[in-house]
Amino acid sequence: MHAVLVLLFMLKVLLLCTLYNDKFTGNKVDSDTFPNGGAVKVQFGGDATIEGCTFENNSAALTGGAIDVQSMDGVDTFVTIDDCTFVNNTAGSAGGAIAVLQVSFNQVLETPA
Repeated sequence: MHAVLVLLFMLKVLLLCTLYNDKFTGNKVDSDTFPNGGAVKVQFGGDATIEGCTFENNSAALTGGAIDVQSMDGVDTFVTIDDCTFVNNTAGSAGGAIAVLQVSFNQVLETPA
């Protein structure tokens, strides 16, 4: 089990992150801490590749039970999610598995079930 919250910010340097074949189980964020992104949060200029990972029983008080992606005006956030498994992730407001907020999509690819 990974008790990890990945937070990527743009602080004059674009931060890159790759998660490969990791398992995120039972992570939780609530409104007393950060309410979004139960296991992983990518925001404000982050660039993440998430491949072959399993997200199970993670939760967030608001959005993105497993993964939360957010951007803001003028700052691009890039995320590639490939061949991942999502099981029983929940969020109080939106995106039980994945929430994508304030981001424009260039391409969305669907992974076979």
